[in-house]
Amino acid sequence: MRLVVSYCGREIEVKQTLWQFRTLEHFLDCVSLATGILYDSIICITKQGVQVNETAMDELLAYERDSDLEFYVFDRKLLYADLEVIAPQLELELDPQPDLTPPHVELPATPLAQLEMLEWAQDVQHRVETQYNTACEVHACIERIHTSTLVALANLQAHTVTIKRATKTLEEIASKELGSMDELLQRYEHDLYVLSRVPIETKLLAKPVPRNAKPPTLGDFVDAGKIRTTAKECRMQHSELQTRYANTVQVEVQLAVDLADLVSEIHHTHIEPSTETLAQIREVYQCTQEAVHELEVLHENASDDTEQLSGQSKRTLEHVTDMNRTAARIDGYRTRASQNLAYLVSDRNELVHRHLNLVQDISSLQSDYADLGAALAEIDAALASSGLDGFKRLHRLKKMLWAYGASLIEGVRRTEFTPLFMDKAQRLAELMAQFTESERAARMEFATHVASQLPFELVLETQPPVLDVTTRRRDTNETHALTRQDLDAFLERLQVLEHDTHHAAQAALIAEVRTELQNYMARLDRAEATFAVIAARELHLNEDESDDASEASRHSPISSQQLSDTLRRQLQIAQQRSERLEEELQRRTAEWSEERAALQRAASLAHSRLEASAHEADAQRTRVHTRLESISERISALHVADTQTLEQVRSELSGVQEKLRSDQHEWTYVGALLARVSALHQYACAPDALHPPAMHVRELSEADTRAELQALDPDRFLDDVHGRMEWLVAHIRRMQARAAAVAQVPLSLDHIAPGDVALFLPAQTRDGRWMAFQLHNSHCYLRMTEALRHTTSQRDWLVGRVTRLETHEATARDALRLPPGTAYSWVDVEGWEDADTLFSAHLPTSRPPWFPARSAEARPPRKSSGSSKIGAPWQPRADAPQRALTVDGSTLPLAIPRTPSRATEALMRLNSTATRPGQDA
Repeated sequence: MRLVVSYCGREIEVKQTLWQFRTLEHFLDCVSLATGILYDSIICITKQGVQVNETAMDELLAYERDSDLEFYVFDRKLLYADLEVIAPQLELELDPQPDLTPPHVELPATPLAQLEMLEWAQDVQHRVETQYNTACEVHACIERIHTSTLVALANLQAHTVTIKRATKTLEEIASKELGSMDELLQRYEHDLYVLSRVPIETKLLAKPVPRNAKPPTLGDFVDAGKIRTTAKECRMQHSELQTRYANTVQVEVQLAVDLADLVSEIHHTHIEPSTETLAQIREVYQCTQEAVHELEVLHENASDDTEQLSGQSKRTLEHVTDMNRTAARIDGYRTRASQNLAYLVSDRNELVHRHLNLVQDISSLQSDYADLGAALAEIDAALASSGLDGFKRLHRLKKMLWAYGASLIEGVRRTEFTPLFMDKAQRLAELMAQFTESERAARMEFATHVASQLPFELVLETQPPVLDVTTRRRDTNETHALTRQDLDAFLERLQVLEHDTHHAAQAALIAEVRTELQNYMARLDRAEATFAVIAARELHLNEDESDDASEASRHSPISSQQLSDTLRRQLQIAQQRSERLEEELQRRTAEWSEERAALQRAASLAHSRLEASAHEADAQRTRVHTRLESISERISALHVADTQTLEQVRSELSGVQEKLRSDQHEWTYVGALLARVSALHQYACAPDALHPPAMHVRELSEADTRAELQALDPDRFLDDVHGRMEWLVAHIRRMQARAAAVAQVPLSLDHIAPGDVALFLPAQTRDGRWMAFQLHNSHCYLRMTEALRHTTSQRDWLVGRVTRLETHEATARDALRLPPGTAYSWVDVEGWEDADTLFSAHLPTSRPPWFPARSAEARPPRKSSGSSKIGAPWQPRADAPQRALTVDGSTLPLAIPRTPSRATEALMRLNSTATRPGQDA
């Protein structure tokens, strides 16, 4: 027998036969040793898709003892493994082969060179042969892996057939049981109503009913409250069973869809490309053999004509060309064989991954079907469980009216049986008496004519036997005897009740009971026929034979009348049943017609929607194709335009560079002017600056720089620089006047009071306190806030106006560590953020004519760096565009006519880089 490992396609030949393994455990131990799979993880399936278990093992041993068996072995662990981890471990990789570079024979063709080429060709042939053998093994593995997938699918399908058969059986049972339950729940109220309207014949009651009492009804013996409670519980049980069954059916349908998808996916797995690849490798191998044979023939010919092929003749050239051409063909065959083998190995690895994925899907689907089988068994057990006793009570309620009517019929039958029995007994006694009289006459004749002729007296029985029929009548009360009048009265009562009720369901229930009772009433007329059948069977007579013709003729009119009534009743019942069947057939036909019409409408609607979807898809495809073509054309046009633009920009940039090189002297002059402007501004802002001035120029792109430089007008630019210098001189004069005004502000250096301006310096203490600079009171401490603490951490001095002064005496526990009794003060200040606010009261009221007024509009907002802002800037001409240059935090306006500001900034950046290499541009 053979074992096939599914996930790799490896085939193992087992020398032993199956019948040598007497138990399943011994067989699985052998499979585990042969395949290397753990005993608990083995899943062994025959080629027909039957999983090997005890039953399958017995069948195989009984019917296939001498056959060649083939088993497919699956690893249970791979059914739950991560494919991203396990699949790379199962991939097949080819060993790297050394490169066989084809030699080239040059003129003159030496025997050694030809021998080297022949040896190389033989090595290539051996390698191609090895690759062909490897390809055959890989292709066989591919076929076995594909067959393993089909075997697993066959096992799943065999399992699903069993589940589907169970599902169909349960469907028949559930439809019948659930329909009966639903009918009981729908009719129990109508049953209660009908039972409350049907009186009970007092002759059937064991206890007598008082004379003046109202006759009881069938509803008096039923507890309506308990019935309704039972019905409520039954309705819950019915709903639960209905839901469980519906969910099970839905799961079965979904699993059937999943199975169909899985089967379609497996059947769409084709290995024909791998077979074609193997055929190509076989063809390459054959061609390689032929080419090597040709090379060997050429080498033999060369060995025979060594002298003639040693020169530079035309024959020698042709011989060398043929050898090199053949070698090139052999090298091409080698390359094709390697590529095709790589393709085949890739197909094998891909198929292994696909096989593992499909087998996991099959295992998952099989587990789902197993769960479905368990759910079906649970529903079947629930339908037959004893927990449905409530439905049995509702069923008894349903059958109560019919049972009462059947009891009336049984009472009438028993009442009629007694005279029938007495009549038959009397007739039997008379028959036996006649038979005895006939026997007596025969004996008298024998005694007269035969016995008198003998000389001796015969000892024979003289008296014939006599049948003594004694009928023992039961003690019955005639008042409890039921007659056909009582039965007819009950049937008439049902008919009246059927006509009087206003509910169709209640009338249908009564009609159903009447029909059933009509069928049951046929037993009343079968008593005579039953006796005749028994008599004929016991006496071995036909129905038309009788010993007493007179008695038969006497009772024949009665029997004919009874038979006529019976046939009439049966005909009436048959007509009623035929009417019901016709009504049911008409109803079913109407429903079927409606369903067929609805199906046709749905099919036509689906067809129209499909056609609309197809048209829409075609239109959408056309639009997409048109849009793609337009986009492609636009891309081509944009590419051409971008190419032209790039060439144009390059030409313009070349012209700008030439112009820049020609205007070098102007750049030098402008750079000197800008250096002077920067130096003057640094000098003007030196008193208020805490850090050296820096020029911040915005970075420009190459294109913007080129555009600005092209638009630059040197003459207008020099005029603007002259105007800027004039404005700078005015600004310096304003700063001098402001410094003179500030110098007149007195600082309190002796005794400070609220309203004085004081100088604060950091004290040489560990806690970082600041003290006021005072000559006679050295213990005035500055009260710190968050803003003050942040400012003093960055500065070495502080000037502020005193707003509050609190005087205290030092104690021993004071944190200032002053001698006890020493007076000290806490000072609150303001105006330390803005010098204009601090010195506004001391500025001069009269300003020179050239000193501009300070306003909120002219003064830009102050920054946290502490640098002061300048006054209202000089206004350029109205026809010049406004630009600004930021130097040391101050905004200096530039008026550059017909030129954007970025050109000016580019010139300033180039000049500052050239004149001040250490400055940050």
